[in-house]
Amino acid sequence: PGSSWDNIEDLAAYYGLAIVDLSDTSIDETLVRQFPASLLSRETILPISVDSKFCRVAIADPTRLAAVHQLEQYSTLPIEISLAC
Repeated sequence: PGSSWDNIEDLAAYYGLAIVDLSDTSIDETLVRQFPASLLSRETILPISVDSKFCRVAIADPTRLAAVHQLEQYSTLPIEISLAC
C-alpha cells in the first residue's frame, strides 16, 4: 500500500482491523504496566483490554507486525490488534 490513505476507514479495511477511538475507550492501566514503556512508546501501541481469550491493543501503524510479535513475549494470551484513532 501507499504511505498515505484517504481516511482511517480505508486503512482499517485494507488490513482487516477494527478501529478503536482512544478518546472514548477505557484503558486498563494495570495491563499497560505489564509491557515495557519504551516498546509501547517507540511503536505507538497501547494495550487497552484483556479477557480470557485475547490481549487487545491499539496500534497506530498496522504495518509494524514485528512490534506486535515483541508484545507477545510479555503476554500469555494472543494479541488482537485494532487501529488506533
